[in-house]
Amino acid sequence: MAQQPVSVPITEKDGLPDKEFYSIAEDSKGFIWLAGNSGLTRYDGKNYTTFNHPEKRGLSVFELQVDAQDRVWCINISGQVYYFEDGKLHLFKDLQNDLNGSLPSMKIRDKHLVISSHSNTYIYNADSTATLIKTYKNDQAFIDPFVYKEQLLFPIKGEFLEASKQHKAAVQSLPDFFSTTVIHQKGESRSVSWQDRIVLLTQNQESFKSLYVSTSQGWQRINIPEELDNKRFIKIKTIDNQLWLVTSEGVYVCTIIDNELIIKNRFFEGTFITDVIKDRDDNFWFTTLQNGIQIIPNLHIHKIDLPNDLGTVTRTIATSSHQLIIGFNTGKLLEYDKQSNKTRNMISQSNRAVTVIVEDTFRNEYLVVHKLKSSRYKAKNLELADKELILTASKTIEFVDRDSVLSVSSNTAGLFHYPNYKKNTADVSSIFIEKRGYTCLFDPIKDIRYLGMVDELVAYRSNSDKTILKFNGENILTRTMSLANDGGIWVATFSGGLLHIKNDKVVQHISTNEGLISNVVQQVAVDGELLWVATKKGIQKIHPKKLVFQNLSKRDGVLSYDIHDIIVEENEIIFSSNEGIFTADKQKVFKKFRPLDVYFTGIKINKQDRDIADSYTMDVEESTMSISFNSAGYRGKSSGNYEYRMLGMDSDWINVPAGNDLIQYGNLPEGNYTFQLRATDAAVGSNPLKEIDFEVTKAFYKNPWFWMLLTAVLVLLIVFYYKRKLRFRESEKNKQLSQLQQDKEMINLKLENLRSQMNPHFVFNALNSIQDYIVRNHKTLASDYLGKFADLIRTYLEHSVKSRITLAEEMETLEMYLELEKLRFEDKLTYQVIFDNTAIADHISIPTMLVQPYVENSLKHGLLHKKNDRQLHIIFEYCKKEELLTCSITDNGVGRKKALQIKESNPFKKDSFAVKATEDRLKLLNFGKSKNIGVKIIDLIENGSASGTKVIVTIPHKITSHESNNN
Repeated sequence: MAQQPVSVPITEKDGLPDKEFYSIAEDSKGFIWLAGNSGLTRYDGKNYTTFNHPEKRGLSVFELQVDAQDRVWCINISGQVYYFEDGKLHLFKDLQNDLNGSLPSMKIRDKHLVISSHSNTYIYNADSTATLIKTYKNDQAFIDPFVYKEQLLFPIKGEFLEASKQHKAAVQSLPDFFSTTVIHQKGESRSVSWQDRIVLLTQNQESFKSLYVSTSQGWQRINIPEELDNKRFIKIKTIDNQLWLVTSEGVYVCTIIDNELIIKNRFFEGTFITDVIKDRDDNFWFTTLQNGIQIIPNLHIHKIDLPNDLGTVTRTIATSSHQLIIGFNTGKLLEYDKQSNKTRNMISQSNRAVTVIVEDTFRNEYLVVHKLKSSRYKAKNLELADKELILTASKTIEFVDRDSVLSVSSNTAGLFHYPNYKKNTADVSSIFIEKRGYTCLFDPIKDIRYLGMVDELVAYRSNSDKTILKFNGENILTRTMSLANDGGIWVATFSGGLLHIKNDKVVQHISTNEGLISNVVQQVAVDGELLWVATKKGIQKIHPKKLVFQNLSKRDGVLSYDIHDIIVEENEIIFSSNEGIFTADKQKVFKKFRPLDVYFTGIKINKQDRDIADSYTMDVEESTMSISFNSAGYRGKSSGNYEYRMLGMDSDWINVPAGNDLIQYGNLPEGNYTFQLRATDAAVGSNPLKEIDFEVTKAFYKNPWFWMLLTAVLVLLIVFYYKRKLRFRESEKNKQLSQLQQDKEMINLKLENLRSQMNPHFVFNALNSIQDYIVRNHKTLASDYLGKFADLIRTYLEHSVKSRITLAEEMETLEMYLELEKLRFEDKLTYQVIFDNTAIADHISIPTMLVQPYVENSLKHGLLHKKNDRQLHIIFEYCKKEELLTCSITDNGVGRKKALQIKESNPFKKDSFAVKATEDRLKLLNFGKSKNIGVKIIDLIENGSASGTKVIVTIPHKITSHESNNN
């Protein structure tokens, strides 16, 4: 059997778009590019993305190249040349008619693109112009263009030309044999620069191969091992100063010594490999024709090839004679020689799983325990011994002396005595615990026995001196233990990380806070001052005093994290796992990791995906966030070191756990923050920062200023309310006083109107008329006149206590008044009081004593000074549409101007207060009303002379079914 580096297969299950690939390349950002059956695909360390072009014919692309501008070039079988830039695929040139379906070789260097087929070689400017510089006819051997001493070379007519200048390069011409072996036999050649020399590898259709190397004396032919016969060469590349031959049946790593091609290593024998590269993290990528991609993350982690029919490895131990004893879940045992890589089946006495393999140094034997049986094997030849030790179902065994073993099982733990290995003679000492145990350890120097039980870790210094070990007051739940080199022990816990215990006290605790990638520890092994630790997330080498951690993950080639044995040897570490056994070179296994710039791949705020931006604003109640990132490359996240911090919250950098690509924050308080992320490396320091700004705001109603403002507003509202209430009360009081004043004035005005209606002239004339009737013995007339006078006076007095009367009452009062005034004018007065709709006269109300003063004024100033033909017309009209009552008082008197002249000439003139009192009443009646009572006085003119006066009184009124007579 042999050891091969651990390889990781990448298939369609892992996101590959296909399983058939032809070429592979890496750009300066660390992205891996694949040319395959489905097109051009990019791997960013997490996802595989395939790019296409609308004019592309077919899917497959070949001949990947990356230029100095980081553009990725490829060509398809239809002759279309593409390059990838700014996130999309661009068509550079369509050579369908030139290539006629043949697949050329392609190489780019210093802005020059060389495309070479069996018939022609084309030189292009590799810029946006796609200018064809020159075309050459290929009448010599078809050789791939290649880079030699920073120059892009291609062969024409037996010479190598430099692409940048199209002149002969300072190298030797092609040897004459090429015309025989390549051209005439329809062969092909691969070329590469190696150690400042040119290597030419030719082959024809009959698989005849020849290898030549340029020297100062000419071309030297190199002998090819028979092992490479019947293998088709796909490519030849130089990696780490060695020749890598990519063939149809694997990859061969070679060097040339003298004139011999020496094979130093082989990978993937029997697999059709199409290309290989070594990326910036020393991962080796292999593209295959039918099996996707194979990655060898680490050339210094090897898997031991074991027969497939033995089952799953359960336990492994190393012997002092460079051998491994390997136990399986099938009960089978295997001896493996590390020097010869040979194996030998050992005799097994059980088909039950092997649970313990331990060395008995007292008898120079090995004890193997199955679930229901145990056996002993001689250390000299690993042959089965004669005697059998009755120890079954043990999980861990430690020899204390020749006849005593410390053992734990699924239901017991203790110290058991087997004098002379006599069957069924085990004696139980005072150390005996009846419960599940997991591990045990014996310290021969301090004579301490440690038992790791299901719920505690105990130490016995004698058969009765028992100490329960604790950490922070809690029992220690132990998975496994190892003796430390300072007299203490290292304890691997189920979920508490690593504990260093000395003198029954925990003197050091190593957890994820210090750099452990997981607190769930599977195994721990001591290597001098160092520890090798297997956790559920990877393997670490730890310097506990300096707290320096180096990590290995599955992307570094670790087969499994389910490690049940770690074997420390001088130059290597052996890990036994459920996926087999793998070894690691102690000095070379940890590769230098130089992460490129990280970039953000996603952000969620309040569990909602957001587009990636430079800054965000969020509410304090919705400020939970998660930020995902990536770094290109296969080991970008698993082996890289990353730090982050949130400025505004903390200034210290926080390490991102290995393999993690998500950083989460709970609700951030109000403020401005800057999230910073960077990749770090001990060798090159820190890379440039990536930043995102966050502004976290409070809802306005949660800010102190809002509550202060609200309090101030409430205080102002309260003050305003009470001030308004006081003003309202004051206003009501003033209104009441004003109303009282108005009522008082109204009463006074009513009295004045009443006084005007009962003026002395009117009363004197009325009494004279009554006296005249009496003198003349007209008793009946005197009595009748006296009665009317009394009725009018009574009516005035009744109306004086009312605010409003009906129109019918007003008309009746006017009739009574005018009838008495007619006597005063000695029957030289004609009057009429008219309303065109007497049916509603009882439903129309008007203010009391409103019309009579204007009637009196017409009589007193207009008609009194006219000798005869005195006429007075009082007409009421109601407009329902406008809800308006109109009263017109028309006389044919001397007019206002003449009346004023008469009044001025009278030395005993008196001011008329009836009309003024009425005007004052109108102001009071109109106060606060939307519709006012109006009075209009018109001077009547006939033939240029005054012919009377017309007074129009308009009273707003809406008729109701029942008009109240009293208010």
